[in-house]
Parts: sequence; structure tokens; C-alpha cells
Amino acid sequence: MMVLAYHQEQYLLDHHSYAAISCTTTCTGSLGVRPDTAVATHYTVAAVLTGNDCLGNPVTDPSYVITATAIGSQVNDGNLCLDSLSNKIPTAKWDS
Repeated sequence: MMVLAYHQEQYLLDHHSYAAISCTTTCTGSLGVRPDTAVATHYTVAAVLTGNDCLGNPVTDPSYVITATAIGSQVNDGNLCLDSLSNKIPTAKWDS
């Protein structure tokens, strides 16, 4: 997710906007990156362009929210969220 966030920021510099993406083992969208195979077997990753952050608070555009939705055996561990304001939810999953 941090790699996707890096590419989002680079895309913003080049195109003056962020890019929406949807990823499993491959991605659709303009970033030209995809999650590692080990990640793709446990999460579906998406970046949406939104007026809200991971906490649901409204933010000024441009903004994005990257979500990693748990699938398969990872479902019990839950989803992850990272946004253009560097909010990382749930915070306990990001502390290390």
C-alpha cells in the first residue's frame, strides 16, 4: 500500500490528479503497479478518488483512499486503509 501511495504522489506531480485503480493479481488504472503476489492472495486492493479520508472525514480534492480488502484466510484479520493525508487504519496494524 505504501508503494501505491508513493506512485499516487508521483502521478499527482505528473498529471495534477490522482489515479483510481482496482487490483487483484493484475490492476486496472493508470499507475502501472500491482500488489505483490503474496499480497494479492490475501487482499483485493483499490484506490478510489474521494472527498473523504479513511476516517470518513471530508477532505478537499484531490484525494485518494487505498483500501486492502481481506479475502480468503485473511478475512478474520480485517481490512486496511491508507489515504492521501497519511491516515492508516486500523492504526494497530500499522504500528511496527
